[in-house]
Amino acid sequence: MRSHTLTRTVAVAVLALGLAAPAASAQDAGGSSWGAMALPGGQSVKVGLGWSWIDLPDIVMTSITDWSVENVLDKITDHDGDFDGLRVDMEVDGIWHKPLHNGAMVSLAFDAFYARFESTRTSQCDFVGVTTDCVIVPIIDTPDQYFTTGGFFSRLRTTTTRELTHWGAALEARVSRGAYVGGSLKDTPILVRSPWQWKLGLGARGLDQEVRLRTVDVGLVADPVDYSESLDATYLGGFVGAVGTWDLGNGFALLVDGDIGYYYVDVAYRGSYQGQNPNGTVFVSQSLALDADDTAFVGALKIELKKDFGWAALGIFAEGEWYSWVPKMLYNDYDLAGGPPFDLVGFQQGTVISSDDAFVYTLGGRVTIPLDEFAGSPQ
Repeated sequence: MRSHTLTRTVAVAVLALGLAAPAASAQDAGGSSWGAMALPGGQSVKVGLGWSWIDLPDIVMTSITDWSVENVLDKITDHDGDFDGLRVDMEVDGIWHKPLHNGAMVSLAFDAFYARFESTRTSQCDFVGVTTDCVIVPIIDTPDQYFTTGGFFSRLRTTTTRELTHWGAALEARVSRGAYVGGSLKDTPILVRSPWQWKLGLGARGLDQEVRLRTVDVGLVADPVDYSESLDATYLGGFVGAVGTWDLGNGFALLVDGDIGYYYVDVAYRGSYQGQNPNGTVFVSQSLALDADDTAFVGALKIELKKDFGWAALGIFAEGEWYSWVPKMLYNDYDLAGGPPFDLVGFQQGTVISSDDAFVYTLGGRVTIPLDEFAGSPQ
């Protein structure tokens, strides 16, 4: 039995752990300051707002058949899977840090993001003379019963609405290198840090969808097809990466943040179909529950240019993410009812969870608020 609820519980635990992590108190033992730009070891809160685009797999339910409605010839895309909308992210750097020998520093950071999208598409399919026709096939093929909606002079008009929630949270350890230069009997050596921090972390992500599809055959069957589904994918795993910060002068800095992770994916599908056969005499009501699990690589890269104003730093950023595995539904388009002329043979026998990849792009702005300054000294 799939443990989708357990997976969600672990994801919530990752979020709670990051929020509950203790903030380290400021330490000052002389030497150079970490500064308001939240260099390694400094505490800061970053809040970002951006516009995000994501491309998920299509929803394809409408079928084009031959005139006798015995064979599926082609498919119609009912929703193209494109979403765009606002995304909010938050990052807390330096919630705990500890100096190591030779100027090295280890620290903890927590980050999270949330975005919710809604997208509606319309599609249509019309019969063509005595050449082709159009149908919507139930998500379950019931043996010896013909339940397909449409066919025989069909003119289908379909409206599909998809809601998507894209979320994530991570807790990561960052390690920076440094070296003390100069210094004498009278002068304190200066701590010079590498612009790079290496990071290792645990993360949870989610792609949660709600779908509503409604089809009306304006040519023959007045009663519509009503289909709904929930498709939730939860990602749990670990990642490695690096963060680089370079001082450009005049208060400007360039930040590059990238990572690649390996995740366990838990998927839960719940579908509901209601419709009538071509004669409008048989009402069809079906429910289907499917679960699956797999693994995925998730990569992310963010580039930010920011300006330090002392009390805060303001920046603009561009971010790209890649999911090697996202769920893709393949819907049943077989309707076998005991032989011709009532058998419909399609491309997909039975509704199943398949997969594809997906990309996410975000452009936005971010404010960095320093909470303290940290100064290092020889150990």
